[in-house]
Amino acid sequence: MGDKHFRELVGQAKELGATGISPFGYGEPLLDEHLWVKLIYCGDFHTNITTNASLLDPDTSRILLASGLKQIRFSAHGMGANYERVHKRLRWMEFIANVSEFIRINNDVFGHSCTTEVSVIPMHGESVQQIVDFWKPMVDFLEVWRPHNWTDGKDFRP
Repeated sequence: MGDKHFRELVGQAKELGATGISPFGYGEPLLDEHLWVKLIYCGDFHTNITTNASLLDPDTSRILLASGLKQIRFSAHGMGANYERVHKRLRWMEFIANVSEFIRINNDVFGHSCTTEVSVIPMHGESVQQIVDFWKPMVDFLEVWRPHNWTDGKDFRP
């Protein structure tokens, strides 16, 4: 999205009385090399993004936090080898390292200025308890989704 259009949308959101904004739309927000500029422009809005953390290195973490990011949600469908089966070309240990380092920087350098969340869909047999035991000590909010009807006509959410 062009900068002019983005600024128009932020202006409209302010006029409508919005208090929060997600400045990325759909897809992986860290592909936007100017995301930090958008975060700064959003100023007093409660800004949030959802990411798979594949591009979340320490420098990017610092830039996002310094730019005013208020909430980050990590998308993790599955754990360990199951995560890698779902997230093709992404590695579980790299994901965990990126998330852990973001959390460390957020806490140690920025005084926990950003709320951290994880959204998980149990895949290939993980139990909800395994997911809770792993993630709950690390993040502020954990959301565990039951699988939904992507295809095949299965009724997972009665």
